[in-house]
Amino acid sequence: MYYSMEDEGNIFLIEALEKYVLPDTNILEVGAGSCNFLEKVVEKFGVNGYGVDPFIYSRSGERLKCLAMSGEEITKLGGRFHLIYLIRSFHHISNVKKFLSEAIFVLVPDGELIIVDWKEGTITGVPEYYYDVREVSDLMKEAGFKIVEAEEGKWNFLVVGSPATFPQSFS
Repeated sequence: MYYSMEDEGNIFLIEALEKYVLPDTNILEVGAGSCNFLEKVVEKFGVNGYGVDPFIYSRSGERLKCLAMSGEEITKLGGRFHLIYLIRSFHHISNVKKFLSEAIFVLVPDGELIIVDWKEGTITGVPEYYYDVREVSDLMKEAGFKIVEAEEGKWNFLVVGSPATFPQSFS
């Protein structure tokens, strides 16, 4: 079976969403682009979807809200999320430690953070830095996550974490 580099990551994410999404909960996509993928997730799983991207055109609907905002600012959303995911956008985050500390703060105690991204060494035609799965896992652990799942494909990786301890305040 042939599939593209993008398909591999999409499959990782869809399978993870099927495991971890609960209906009628709040989820957040960081690096949401146009929010088109998030819109499909909202419809499929019956969740309230929030999407942030610094270059997005803000829009909202009954169960969908998309805002121009960076991943390092998600505490400004003022809510809690049962699930946060990123699909091929983690490598675009300027300050990953700040993002991870914000993510753990806005997740509910039993929530999950799902990161799917190009893995180190993947040639995408764009000269960018791509993390390896161990580096992302270590960064997440350092921020207070426990790793629930980690997987590598040919071009993409998946890391799922949940808060090891629940932060009492944001610093």
